[in-house]
Amino acid sequence: YRRSQKVINDITKNNSILGWLDSLIQNSLVTLSLSFFNPGGGLLPAFSRLTSRQANQVGTTYGLFSAICFVCSYFMTGIPLELGVWQIFLIGMIPFASFVISGSLMRYLLHHRGHFSIDVFIAGTAIVPLAFTSILIGFISFTAFYLIIPLVLWGFSYTVLTLYTGYSQLLNITEAKSAIIVALMLVANSFVCFSLIPKFIT
Repeated sequence: YRRSQKVINDITKNNSILGWLDSLIQNSLVTLSLSFFNPGGGLLPAFSRLTSRQANQVGTTYGLFSAICFVCSYFMTGIPLELGVWQIFLIGMIPFASFVISGSLMRYLLHHRGHFSIDVFIAGTAIVPLAFTSILIGFISFTAFYLIIPLVLWGFSYTVLTLYTGYSQLLNITEAKSAIIVALMLVANSFVCFSLIPKFIT
């Protein structure tokens, strides 16, 4: 009986893990298809179909994905830095973590409503365009600035639009406040990234 019960518990546990992973992958892909290709009108439907826990998981998945993209881009470009993979991964997580922390602070100071899962979701969806941009840059030589600069501007613009849409639609913040929040976040995150990244390199 105990052996049979152990087998049943193991099967149930494995099925629950596989079911959770399948649900996470499906939610991440559906959210990506809705928000990435239509950030102005698809972000709210993508968020509305998720629970608070699922939104947190999807946002965190995007943050980890962005760090992995940064690691891949580092090895693709062949930048001559003696860094371990874990150091590069941590550097890649800095923008996502900075977006989450600054977004939470801005939401609390200017809005006083919402949940932490929304901050994680907005930060994750906003960082995805920059992740894709880093991968595309990995295929291009650094001498081709005429291609790199438009890609960087494209990713940055997509991130700004996603942040603005997230705060104006998901948190129902006025357009004026959303613009202020996004502007302050970009300034704060740029300062944090440029301050922390050299510490990992040296």
